[in-house]
Amino acid sequence: MRGAEAKAGNLPPEAGVQGEKGSVGKGPPSLGAPRFLDLVHSLQMGAMVGLGMIQGPGGKRPPVDLPGAKDAIDLLGVLQEKTKGNLTKEEEDVLREGLYHLRMGYMALMNAPPAGHEKGGNQR
Repeated sequence: MRGAEAKAGNLPPEAGVQGEKGSVGKGPPSLGAPRFLDLVHSLQMGAMVGLGMIQGPGGKRPPVDLPGAKDAIDLLGVLQEKTKGNLTKEEEDVLREGLYHLRMGYMALMNAPPAGHEKGGNQR
């Protein structure tokens, strides 16, 4: 029943939910730009982890997950296509620039020689 009450506006926002004008716990959650950029940043972080660009706990890099990274990058591409003309300049720039860098990182890994092989060397 909590979901129905929340939709009706009968419950206060959850702790830690950002309300209007950046206040926490005051008023309804905002539905504007911060929410969209949070989604974009979440997908970008997932792709960066999959590409091995981000260190995990203890300073270790997680294993590269190219299929997972590709899924996140593809989802960002779908967001870009489906929201064309409906974004602020900031949202458009963050999405476009992030996608560019993630796609370049993905292509660099796809074109990299397999681990243990030296690039451009003739070994006999």
